[in-house]
Amino acid sequence: MSEKNTKILQHALASNRSQITRLLWEQRKIQAQLVTDPEKNKKLYALSQIMYVKVLEEEVDDSTSTRACLKKIQSTLDTEDFTFCSNHKYDVFSRGPSLFKLYAEHPIQQSLVKGKYLGKRTIRNTKTLQQVLKCILEAKIQQQKDMLIAEYKALRKQKDAENKLSETVDVNLVKKSSDRELLILLKSGLNLSQKDLADRAGISVSTLKRRIEKFKELGLM
Repeated sequence: MSEKNTKILQHALASNRSQITRLLWEQRKIQAQLVTDPEKNKKLYALSQIMYVKVLEEEVDDSTSTRACLKKIQSTLDTEDFTFCSNHKYDVFSRGPSLFKLYAEHPIQQSLVKGKYLGKRTIRNTKTLQQVLKCILEAKIQQQKDMLIAEYKALRKQKDAENKLSETVDVNLVKKSSDRELLILLKSGLNLSQKDLADRAGISVSTLKRRIEKFKELGLM
């Protein structure tokens, strides 16, 4: 390699090292600002609590856009909080686990956790407030999708049971439409407790038990 080319290479390496050093310095500066700005961090955490609850209680369906939904929720803030949130929602935010713990008793969060749509590990992996909120929202949307699928499957089972019942049961044995609907529910193979069955049929558990006994006497179960 010629002396000229060597100097060019050395200059390029020195320039790259200089850029890397500057980037590292800027990163450390940003991190230092995050640590040394307690008022900003305090306000962001207070605002995060408001946003967290709003996301938990936001109505969603299987077609909800996370981006549009988060923008809509943010727009409900007053002007000062809206501006603050816009400026800092992508800042390093390590309080996600604290929020998760703070709202552990919230019924919607409990439902998400029970259904394994949300957990400590998922929240722990978030780095910004925006990621925390998006994580909650995505969990809610997935839960809704699964509920729709489960409802569709339940309706299919109920319809199949209804068709089968009409083919095999003498309608004179079950004259009341309410009894036929209950029998369809019982034969649909849905994994429901007696209380759930009674609620769906609009009767008490004791009445449900009497009708089940009646169906057994008629040889329908």
